[in-house]
Amino acid sequence: MKRGELQVTRKNGGGLLYPLTLGLFIALRLAGVTDWSWWWVLSPLWLAVVLAALAVGALFLTFALGGLYARRIIENSIRRNRDRWLRGRNLETC
Repeated sequence: MKRGELQVTRKNGGGLLYPLTLGLFIALRLAGVTDWSWWWVLSPLWLAVVLAALAVGALFLTFALGGLYARRIIENSIRRNRDRWLRGRNLETC
């Protein structure tokens, strides 16, 4: 590959799962093969959004709890070092 050229990568149809599933569900519903509610027929649309929202929420919760834990550790370390420093100062002045 020459300098400055972009390499194009192709997927092997992995992105077609949702549209094909949605099309199949709609075709089965319209043909009368299934008597599913339209909520379930259209589930490939909203299910992906719900799963993505849950994943983002889980990541947010993980980072938020990790941040709170790190803050507590840092505050405890500062408190310990400050107390140790103050005890050292009091011993020198006596």
